[in-house]
Parts: sequence; structure tokens; C-alpha cells
Amino acid sequence: LFFVNDPATTEIYTRSIVGSVRCVQETDTHLAQEARYRVDFTTCTIAQLQNINFDFSFKIMKVGLVHGVGAWFDATFLGSQQVVVLTTSPSSPATHWYQMRFLLPTPLAFNPGQTIVGNFSLVANKEQSFDVKIKLCIPELKIESSNDYDIKDPEYRWGSYNYGGYQQQTQN
Repeated sequence: LFFVNDPATTEIYTRSIVGSVRCVQETDTHLAQEARYRVDFTTCTIAQLQNINFDFSFKIMKVGLVHGVGAWFDATFLGSQQVVVLTTSPSSPATHWYQMRFLLPTPLAFNPGQTIVGNFSLVANKEQSFDVKIKLCIPELKIESSNDYDIKDPEYRWGSYNYGGYQQQTQN
């Protein structure tokens, strides 16, 4: 079965993983602070949503290997009486929406103080989904790892967590 190793490995690494990411402390699995990309749906165009491309950087907090990138969304609803935030963050209570994980074919080793520089690209396709490309690199070492992902056909890893990941805030 050795002849199927390369095609099988490629297939596994091009599929995103949908499921809950839970940890005792956020620092157990996270090597850096999260990067954010904001979309204002009251002002953005359809074209801007069809091609989302953003650069990011992280300052590494501890020694570790980066095996991939996690992604989730927060939605803020600005009401006249209150602000409601629906979050799917792994550090918030679970909802029926899960996080997505994008594994890198080659993990990257980092030390505290180093910077990860990356790019996250989502391009709408004809399958009512997105073609995703993620690239991470360590500029000072000139090492990088990147991959293309098919999020239309992810691998599901469901957890059994309580739902209710919304936060209610009173508007001042």
C-alpha cells in the first residue's frame, strides 16, 4: 500500500477539520495571540466577500510546533437597547457552530520571541464555498509551510459540549 501514501497524505492535508477545540487553559494549545479580520456587513461589497485575503503576524509566546491554524467567527449585533455577540471562539462556551482547523503538511518549530508571518486567502468558488490557501513562515529563518484547502468537504470531529456561546452586553 506504499503507492497510496502520497495521494492519501495530500487528501488528508487538503481537508479542513470541523469540530470543537477545547483546552483547560488557552495557553495549553495556543502559541500566540489570535489575529483578527473584520468585516462590516453594512458597508462591504459582494466582491469583497468573494475574495478575502489578509496578512497576519503572531509573536510567539513559548517554544512549540505549529501544526496548523484554527479559524472561527464572532458576529456582533448592534441593537438599540443592547449589543449581542455570538462567538464561536474555542475559549467561549460551545455553540452549534464549530471551529475549523487547517493542518500544515510540514509543522514549523518556533522559539519565544520569534514572529510567524502569514497569509490567509479565501476565494469564492462555484460550489457555494471557498478555496482556502494558508501560508506561514518564519522570516528570519526563511522557512515556510503552506497548503490549499477544500472546505466544501471537511472532516468532521464532533464533540459533546454544552451550547450557548453568546454574550450579552448592555449598550451605554
